[in-house]
Amino acid sequence: MLFGNFWLAFLALFFLSLAESLHVTPDIADEQLRNVYDYIIVGGGTAGLTIANRLSENPAVSALVLEAGPLDDARNLSIPGGLLPVQGTIGPGEWQKYQWGLTTELQTYPNNQNVGIPQGKAVGGSSILNGLCWSRGSVSDYDGWENLGNKGWSWNDLLPYFKKSEKFTFSVEPHDAKELHIRPQSAAHGYNGSVHVSYPQYFYDQSSNVLDGFAELGLPIIGDVNNGTAAGAMILPSSMHPDNQTRFDAREAYFDSASSRYNLHIATNQTVTQLESEGYGSRACSKQQVQGEINFLYPRGNCFGWCDLHSHFTSGIGNWTVRCSQVARHFVKIDLPGIGYNLQDHPMVYANYYYRDESYFRSDEITDDVYDEVAEEYIRNSTAAQKTFSRGTVGPSLSSIFDLPKLDPRYCSDPIDCETIVLGLQMNTGLIQTNAMKEHMPEAESVFDTTDHETLIKHVTEKIATERHFLGTAAMMPLELGGVVDPELKVYGTCNLRIADASIMPLVPSAHLQASVYAIAEKAADMIKSAKPDCRIRERLPFPPRA
Repeated sequence: MLFGNFWLAFLALFFLSLAESLHVTPDIADEQLRNVYDYIIVGGGTAGLTIANRLSENPAVSALVLEAGPLDDARNLSIPGGLLPVQGTIGPGEWQKYQWGLTTELQTYPNNQNVGIPQGKAVGGSSILNGLCWSRGSVSDYDGWENLGNKGWSWNDLLPYFKKSEKFTFSVEPHDAKELHIRPQSAAHGYNGSVHVSYPQYFYDQSSNVLDGFAELGLPIIGDVNNGTAAGAMILPSSMHPDNQTRFDAREAYFDSASSRYNLHIATNQTVTQLESEGYGSRACSKQQVQGEINFLYPRGNCFGWCDLHSHFTSGIGNWTVRCSQVARHFVKIDLPGIGYNLQDHPMVYANYYYRDESYFRSDEITDDVYDEVAEEYIRNSTAAQKTFSRGTVGPSLSSIFDLPKLDPRYCSDPIDCETIVLGLQMNTGLIQTNAMKEHMPEAESVFDTTDHETLIKHVTEKIATERHFLGTAAMMPLELGGVVDPELKVYGTCNLRIADASIMPLVPSAHLQASVYAIAEKAADMIKSAKPDCRIRERLPFPPRA
C-alpha cells in the first residue's frame, strides 16, 4: 500500500445533478469526467474503495474514484498463490501490470542492495495480490496510537470498525478446530460486513505439531488472533470466500456491490499530478493529467481526498528545508516537516526447514502437479520483527511526477530490529528440536542450522526482505511530534484535505495491515459523513508559523 494507495482523501459538498454510473477510461475521460464532485477519492485501493462505497450510499451526493491502474475484469488473481501469483493462476509475466514495480534505494542491509516492493496498481490496490492474512494486532497497538494524542483511536474505538468491515464465517471441522486450537470469540467478529473472512478448508496434518512445539517452548497458543491478543502462536484466518477458497479483495468487497450506483464514478489509468490550493490553509482542487491533457477538478465544500506522495510535494505540501533546497521551482505553501518521514515496515528473513521424509506430505487432496513443490519445503518460515524501531523515508523523484518515488526504509538502522529477527531464528532452532517436531525430522538449511548469535546476525543482515507492510509517512500525531494529519484525519493547515490509509498509522501494529486499513477507512467514512462544513471560499485556518 504505498505509491498508488498510500495517500488518500476526499472532496466535499455541493449540489449537483447526477449522471448514470460509469467507468471512465483515458480515451473518454475528457468528455465524461465532471469538473466538480462532492467527493473525490484518489487511489482505488483497499481504503479508497471502502470510502467510496460508504460515501456513495447517500444517493444525494456524487463520488469519483481516480485510480492509476486498470479495472481488471478477468479476475486473474483470484486464486491465492502466496505473496505473489504462481504459475497457473495468471499468464506468464502478466501480473506485473497490476503492480508499481517499486524498489528501495540501496540498503546498508542487505549488503548495499535494492529490495523489491510489490504493491498493487489496479482497482483493489494491494488487496489483489497480498497474502490474504487477516489479523488485527494487539490492544496495546491501538491504545498506543491514542496515547500519542489521537483521541478516538484506541482499540475499543476501532473495534466496531474492524467488525463493520468483516463478514466472518467459521466452518472448520470440529476435529481440526480442536487439534489446531482454533476458538473464535463471537463477540470479536463481524458477520454482516463486506469482506469475507474465513479459515482454510484444508490444513496440513503437521500444523498441529508446530503449535504443540511452540507450546513446549512456553508460548501461549491463541484461539482467536483477532480478539486483541496477538502475542503467541496461532492459525490465521484469511480474506477469502468460505465456499471456494478464492481471494476476496477490496474490489469485490466494496466496488462490485456499489458499481451500479449512478452517483459513483471510477476513472482508471489516471494520474493525479498536483493539488492546487487557493492559499495557505485553504481549499484545494486536483490537477489531473489524462493522455497529455491537463484537467482540473474542483470542490465546493468540505473534504478532498489524496493518495500520492509526489502530488503532495509538487503541490507545495512538505518539508520546507527539503523542498527549498531540492526542488526550488515549487513554493512550499504548507510546511509539514513530517510528511514522507516515519516510514515503517516489518523486515523479515526467509528460513527453510526441510523434511527428510517426503512421504509425510502424501495426501489425496494434493494434486500431482503441485506435489513436488509442496514436498520440497517442510516449513518456509518468514521470521519478522513485528514492533520495529527503524524509521525510513519516502521522497519524490526530482525528474518527473511520473517517476516512482524514492523509497528508503533504512532496514535495521536501529540494530534492535535485526536482533529481534535473530531471536526469532534461535526460537525456530529450538522449535524443530521439540518432541512435537522431532517425529517429522526437520532440519534447517545450512545457514540457519545454528543458534550462534554472530553467525545468525551476519546472515540476517545479508538476507533481509520485506513483508510489504509500509506505513506511517503521513502520521496521525500532533504537529510538534512530526504529525501530518490530526485525529479527524485532516492534513494540518488545510480545511478540505484528509488522508485515510496505512500512511496515517503512527506506529506499526503487530499484524498484517489489511484488516487495520479497512477499519481506518470505515471510520474515516463515518467521520466525513458526520462532519459539518467548515471550509469556505477564501477562508483561512489557523496554522502554527514556521520556525
